[in-house]
Amino acid sequence: MPKELLQAIPDLLWLDSDFCQRKFFFNAFVEHHPIYESDFHQQQAFAIIGKLLAEQGDGEALVRETIFPLFPQWTNAHKQNLLDTTYPSSLRTYKSYQNIYYPKAMKRLQRLGSKYMVTKNWKAKYQYDHDTFRIDEHIKEFLASVQTKEIEARSGQHCRMCPFLHVCKDGEYVIDANDS
Repeated sequence: MPKELLQAIPDLLWLDSDFCQRKFFFNAFVEHHPIYESDFHQQQAFAIIGKLLAEQGDGEALVRETIFPLFPQWTNAHKQNLLDTTYPSSLRTYKSYQNIYYPKAMKRLQRLGSKYMVTKNWKAKYQYDHDTFRIDEHIKEFLASVQTKEIEARSGQHCRMCPFLHVCKDGEYVIDANDS
């Protein structure tokens, strides 16, 4: 895999590599961004986007007027509950990629509710948050996970938030977890 191709990937997508190199591969090369197809994941994405937009202009009133109608499959009470139970994050802190500026808070959409464990991998997140991203380190780690016919997967609780769980033979479903 050419190193130049990997260097062209925005650091936002590299956040997935903290959890699983296979998820990173699917998001960076197959889909080019996360696509959430399950209702559960869509609810999480709706809550994050709604909360971010509620921090702007007319706030929640405008979100209820413009965004709520786009999701008729849920009741207004359910949508409001999703907003109310989601924590706010700053929409005014930006990052840039190829002269395109985007909110740093986009990381929440990238990883949904996947939690970083204190003693586990969090290098990409730390570097992303502190604007000290070292692409060569991440490329080296990714290339080490690439085998002849597959990309190494790291299963765990984060699989629950992965949009590729249904196609990953190593993914961990909630029912299979040992953390109950």
